[in-house]
Amino acid sequence: MPTNWVLLQAHGSRINPRKFEATAHWTRDEITNALPETNRMSPRTQPSATLPGVQLVAWLSSILATLDGSGDAPPRPAPGRNPVVVVHGIHSSSKDMIRMAQYLRREGWEVFTPDMSPADGQVPLDHLASQLATYIDQHVAGRRFDLVGYSMGGLITRYYIQRLGGLQSVDRFVTIAAPHHGTCLANFNRRPGGQQMRPGSDFLRDLARDSDRLGPVQFTSFYTPLDLIIVPARSSEMPEASNVRLWAASHPSLILQKRCIRAVAKALMETPLPPPQALDRTTECRPDVRTSSVAERVARVPPQRESPR
Repeated sequence: MPTNWVLLQAHGSRINPRKFEATAHWTRDEITNALPETNRMSPRTQPSATLPGVQLVAWLSSILATLDGSGDAPPRPAPGRNPVVVVHGIHSSSKDMIRMAQYLRREGWEVFTPDMSPADGQVPLDHLASQLATYIDQHVAGRRFDLVGYSMGGLITRYYIQRLGGLQSVDRFVTIAAPHHGTCLANFNRRPGGQQMRPGSDFLRDLARDSDRLGPVQFTSFYTPLDLIIVPARSSEMPEASNVRLWAASHPSLILQKRCIRAVAKALMETPLPPPQALDRTTECRPDVRTSSVAERVARVPPQRESPR
């Protein structure tokens, strides 16, 4: 598929097709060299075992962010808006989320984009969630914030909220094409993280057991019926969420197309739910969850064991 066609489809009608006629036969190196150095993916920052097809998402995201005007973000976030932590999906890095992050910054949000590593299923998702907890403790400790998780990142962020004390600080939770009930494609992934995303896995059953804990959070779940990675696509629906169906052309389109990014921004502007008057029954069993360290929070979570398949 010509590169310029992909760019136009992801960017929308605001781009003049003649402007990109010369890009139809660009090689991967030519695409990378066209970016400002700050947006290039150096070999040191690329995650291990990243698939070439998935790397294309990061390159497109960088290019589209540059075309959007990535340097136009205001010097200070808009008053009254929570900081936002945006978490990427499998076989990728924070580079995939560049366009969304830059858009949110221009609209007045303070945005953090941690890198989960390794992001190819080598380690269980609860291990990546503890990485996220450490990152949050280092960057937004003591502040209320919002969480956005794309694909596998939706499960990482959900585990953080349900198991690692996120309920105490998260106002809005947005997932994008997240396999909340698993995806059939994970049956082809034998790594620990991949097995956890299989429908009916011990990991997913454990999260489903008390998913009602998400009730106090303003929870929005976006998905597209045309998703060929999350199969079935309605696996992204959650009873505790406002489930929003977007007609995006593919799985990565949900983080590349401008109208999808605008929908995420709109969800982040929803009025958060009022805090509960009392701790819920699960939190009462762990009264020190608000001030405990990441290591202590992880130690209290029973290990997830996947049945051999």
